[in-house]
Amino acid sequence: LLITPALFFDVSGKVTHFYIINSYFAPLAVSLCIAFANRLSITTNQLNQILKLIWMGCLASLVFPFIKTPDLENISFELKAHFETTGGHASNQVATILGLGMFLSFYSIFKKLRFSGYRIFDMIILLAFAFQGLISFSRGGMIVGVIGMLILLFFGTSTGNLVTSGKKNKGLLIGA
Repeated sequence: LLITPALFFDVSGKVTHFYIINSYFAPLAVSLCIAFANRLSITTNQLNQILKLIWMGCLASLVFPFIKTPDLENISFELKAHFETTGGHASNQVATILGLGMFLSFYSIFKKLRFSGYRIFDMIILLAFAFQGLISFSRGGMIVGVIGMLILLFFGTSTGNLVTSGKKNKGLLIGA
């Protein structure tokens, strides 16, 4: 509701329908999702299946930068994000997807789920996500992935397996 007045004011004259759709309807969709999923109960098995599907999407997003990344000798490594290592796309967004994939790979290894079917492949894919994310020099996505892994290590072991307890997980998917 607080975003709605901004739809009617454009001082710059540069706001198009594309910006309105992205800036208004994305937060609206997230808030509607939270409102409708407020009382949703997800079992641990359902949560793991949903996280595996998200992981597969991240895996698909990992393949393209691997294919499009030039030889490492041809890249000038500076303290800025590299579009060459993210397939020519927005480096922050791609690194965020790679960080999420890295976290989900770690989650699979930590919870012994075997998203890829084999534990060793999950470890290799975790390293691939980490490598591709780190050479993008877009730190945000990698930091979020590492923080997620640290939180999983802390809460997954100190509180009696928070995620895999026998209770239903309310809204945990939205928080992830």
